[in-house]
Amino acid sequence: MNELCNIGNEVGTLLNLSHSFSKNTSAIDRLGTMLLGINAPDDIRLGGVSELNNDGSPLQLCLSSNSKRVKLRLIADPASEVFQPALRTSISRDILEKVLIETKTTSLRGYCHDLFETILSDTPTNLNAFYRGVCWIGASPDEPGVALYLDTSPLGVSESWNAIQTWLDKVLPNTKESKKIIEVLRKHTIPASIGLEAVSPDQGRAKIYWRLKKPIILGDLGIPLLLDPRMIAFLVQVIGKKQMGLSGTVFSAGFDLSTGALEDVKIDLCAHCVDIPPQEWLSILDALTNTLGLKPFEVERPLLNGDCEVAFLGMGISTSSKPRINLYMKPQWPLRAESDTANFKYLCYTKLQRAVKYLIHIQAENGSWEDYYLPVGSSIGWVTAYVGCALAEIGEIAGFESARVSATKAADWLENHRSYTRGWGYNAITGADADSTGWTLRLLKKLNRSIDTKDREFLASHWKTSGGFSTYRSTDHWGDAHPCVTATAYLGLDQTTREQWRSGLIGYLRDIAPKDGQWPSYWWKNHLYSTYHFLELFQSMQLFENEFYDKAILNEQKGATAFERALEIGIMQYRSIDTLEKSKELLADQLLDGRWHGGFNLRVTEPDCEQPWIVPKGQLYRDYASTITTATVIKVLKQHIA
Repeated sequence: MNELCNIGNEVGTLLNLSHSFSKNTSAIDRLGTMLLGINAPDDIRLGGVSELNNDGSPLQLCLSSNSKRVKLRLIADPASEVFQPALRTSISRDILEKVLIETKTTSLRGYCHDLFETILSDTPTNLNAFYRGVCWIGASPDEPGVALYLDTSPLGVSESWNAIQTWLDKVLPNTKESKKIIEVLRKHTIPASIGLEAVSPDQGRAKIYWRLKKPIILGDLGIPLLLDPRMIAFLVQVIGKKQMGLSGTVFSAGFDLSTGALEDVKIDLCAHCVDIPPQEWLSILDALTNTLGLKPFEVERPLLNGDCEVAFLGMGISTSSKPRINLYMKPQWPLRAESDTANFKYLCYTKLQRAVKYLIHIQAENGSWEDYYLPVGSSIGWVTAYVGCALAEIGEIAGFESARVSATKAADWLENHRSYTRGWGYNAITGADADSTGWTLRLLKKLNRSIDTKDREFLASHWKTSGGFSTYRSTDHWGDAHPCVTATAYLGLDQTTREQWRSGLIGYLRDIAPKDGQWPSYWWKNHLYSTYHFLELFQSMQLFENEFYDKAILNEQKGATAFERALEIGIMQYRSIDTLEKSKELLADQLLDGRWHGGFNLRVTEPDCEQPWIVPKGQLYRDYASTITTATVIKVLKQHIA
């Protein structure tokens, strides 16, 4: 990998901050490079997602204060840029082996191996459930030992607890206490992860992490240590009267590897969830360390100057009654939406530059992109055409010339690496379809490229005599006219054909037009995709909404994904509704590497389902590499800088 996780400056800042807490600066940089897997192969697919931090950055600096000193540990999401889960897991295990050697903890190799095998034993060989990565690794340049944490959430609640107990049975000489605790936790909690923090088999802890299913009294968890008055005071000090969601509170318990007994408990609070300003964090840290008699954290400068910010704050208490405070720092993602409207255009321009850079960064050397995990595999053809179109559009704006170059590479790949003699498809085994072909032809037209007659004819062959485009030419409902495909594929036609079929299009639109202006969609979770693209089609064809319905209602989506929020903004733009505040909110949620979180928006509707907008039937899938989501945001928000 040529760049430091595409966020080199920010991660570099975190490593530089680490230098102020340790004299082993060269060891810190070497360890950080090792943990992140920066020297991974160049021919891998990029686009992997990290959820170590809320902003997508894959590194944390953990400062742990006790009565004697402040200890430093780096925690990383290894190989976080790798898109393929199986390869990412393999590289992560290779990185772990290097860290074991570097930290002189190879005696723990068997424990780590058992941990991986326990969690991954019943998962599919492609490990798609672990698209966010399977593990986090921690180590210190100053202290012996290694930390390994594995995500258990893809296994489901029951299977997670089973796997956790299985591993504890393997590594602990006595599991009487852990079984008693887990028996209670099963009733009230959701497992998050399982871990190992150790120097040797005789000196270390097996860790379990969980979140609450619903609010309960801490005493109901069956661990008296959690009721220590100092722990309660910690929660009051940090949360106070603020709201803290259950997902932002992580509990953990550590069991001694040599005895199996409970050694300590800890509660970690997500800083992003409580929204505390830097100066208040400093006051909280001072109050906690003074009250508990712990060494102070010297983090005033990096917090106040915006180099870094708090990711989590945790408090642990051992069975010997010794407290500690863990401060987890992450890179600061500095660009925030300003209230000053005059600065908005520059803010939007800068953030879209970063979004384009992300898509270029994860583009394969051959010009393609890859995303999604469906039973038929990942998509390359369709995703490449969709993303290429968005980049070709923004590439027409001054300062975004690199986007057009990237779109040109995508078009080269689509033209020169064809899986089908006519048209393009989701991937190389699904067959060509009108949706993928329509997007490809739109890309070629945007780049002023000639289009082969056979491809024009292939797209045209999916036009129904009753109007509308079908995705496939099949006898089941995949061969019906689909609104979402019609909205996008029609613009892939040449101008002459578009005009010839204009009356047929209008007749189809009148037949399916909704009363509220929310056009149905066959392949997406809700109406937003179809509605936005129909409005785009109307503008291109000089049609008007009121030709099809009297009023247009935009129902805001609760808990909407970034993809849906972008489409909402796009719909509002076409309907001349002010989008400034919504656009600011969406920009503020951009991840540090430039993407927006992909979401479960694509629905693979069952072939026997005719109208999924009435009775949905089919599984939802997520663009794990955030390609479709980020491209959609770019397509919509470019209106603010055009």
